[in-house]
Amino acid sequence: IKIVKILGDKGKMCVSEIYKTLNLEQSTASHHLGILKTSGILSSTRNGKQIYYSINSDNFQQLLQCLEKCSCN
Repeated sequence: IKIVKILGDKGKMCVSEIYKTLNLEQSTASHHLGILKTSGILSSTRNGKQIYYSINSDNFQQLLQCLEKCSCN
């Protein structure tokens, strides 16, 4: 949730920015970023050696709609 929140605030960030901001181990941040990317919540782009992550707007909106439906029951 914290990763999604900071990416929502900042737009896009590389792994090193994310793990330093959240005070996490690099491997922990990478693991969670991989899960979020595989699930379609995040997308990534490569710029040289850096991989930048951002929120996949379409899939994130679908997730929010699903959560809203679940919380109404």
